[in-house]
Amino acid sequence: MSSAQRLGLERQSNIQDRRRRHQGRRPLLHTRSSRPRLNPMLASGCHSRTRFQGFGYCFVNNPCPCGFRGHPRRDCQCSTQQIERYLSKISGPLLDRIDIQIEVAALSFDELTSQTKGTSSGEMRTVVEVAREIQRDRFGQAQDQQTAPMNAQMNALQLRKYCELHPTARNLLRAAVNQLGLSARAYDKILRVARTIADLAGISCIQTEHVSEAIQYRILDRQPW
Repeated sequence: MSSAQRLGLERQSNIQDRRRRHQGRRPLLHTRSSRPRLNPMLASGCHSRTRFQGFGYCFVNNPCPCGFRGHPRRDCQCSTQQIERYLSKISGPLLDRIDIQIEVAALSFDELTSQTKGTSSGEMRTVVEVAREIQRDRFGQAQDQQTAPMNAQMNALQLRKYCELHPTARNLLRAAVNQLGLSARAYDKILRVARTIADLAGISCIQTEHVSEAIQYRILDRQPW
């Protein structure tokens, strides 16, 4: 074997080794010991530092490498192994930490060309501001020093205190936990979202429809990928 051939084999071996090491790495978010929170985030540059207050996370993911799995009009070209390998990049514990999980389906032509007007941004802003004011009043009247300013930051004690469930809503949530095998973290997130939905409706006691809607926002708990 010539020296050029040996050099070529060594380079190929090094490339394959780097690929294996890269594929074995876990994304940075998978190493976080706590869930993503709306805590202040500090971004530092060469000449400046910027502080973002109330910073949240938004994750977007295709259902498969080609993006057409479950599409009503397009066929998925991915194999089962490709789909499993693609989806395995995101771990279950990370998905469990995402508050709201929804599927955005492809729009039909009629939906794209519809002239029907939905809720405007201004109208939605008014509703959200009223709900936030309800939360400020709720936590402002609390006595403990650890009270969070918004529903998303409620701890376990505050969930039990402020998330009063109607009996039928409690039965629905019990059935969801038992049938779907929801984790304690998912249970807390459903309560926080249901509390917020009730605030948007201006209702103090969480009703069945509020819990039902919150469960619908846990799509990855309700159906496997």
